[in-house]
Amino acid sequence: MAEYHLGLQDALNWLETYTDAVVSRFLTHLKQIPSWDPDTDRKVQMYIDGVGQWVRGNDDWPYETKRYYGDDGLRIRDDRILRISQRPNLPWLDLGRANAKATKEVPVE
Repeated sequence: MAEYHLGLQDALNWLETYTDAVVSRFLTHLKQIPSWDPDTDRKVQMYIDGVGQWVRGNDDWPYETKRYYGDDGLRIRDDRILRISQRPNLPWLDLGRANAKATKEVPVE
């Protein structure tokens, strides 16, 4: 959140506030959807349910895969506590390249 000059905790607080506002707007607008005929109402409801499932799936996916949190994903999802450690200084790891190797054999002295 460099564009807002926020540190980590302030950025997380901003994200929480923003997300709560988006969800609140969605639920408010959901109550304002008009009714048409039964067939159209059923199709609209199916679409809205799909949108909700898509959002929920985006929330669950990073915790159920090992891509972001390794073996801790389900625990992090359940208790919503993420332990953050400082990134190690690894000059051989070029994070700017999409195909950078994440491992390298380094001689132990």
